[in-house]
Amino acid sequence: MGATEQLAALASKAEDALARAGSTLVLEPYVVAALDLAKGNPDDRADLAGAFISLTTAGGPWEFVAACMHALRWTEVRVAIAGHLDEAIRRDDWRAIPVLRSVVEAFENEWEDADMFPWLPTPKEPVDGTAG
Repeated sequence: MGATEQLAALASKAEDALARAGSTLVLEPYVVAALDLAKGNPDDRADLAGAFISLTTAGGPWEFVAACMHALRWTEVRVAIAGHLDEAIRRDDWRAIPVLRSVVEAFENEWEDADMFPWLPTPKEPVDGTAG
């Protein structure tokens, strides 16, 4: 199974766990595994970034993506999701706006939703996710 398939499987399990528990606390093992996957497969970064973007725009578990992006800070994902947010605002898509906005805001150190993920470390300064 390739890296993008592994990410899709983790996202699916995260979505199921979230639906059952109703708390973002259950996302920890899936987010940690996704971060390990991303960091362990730097050659697959472009494909993984595309998968994170697709998860967000196709109604996947946005909380999972936001937590991963808070840790990874992949610029290409932020730029793409911000573009989708701008388009949702232009269309007045009130269902997509808060989801996309939360994912974009996850790239900030002072992310308002960070309290939903008390186990998630916050980088000391903005990073691109290419190191470590």
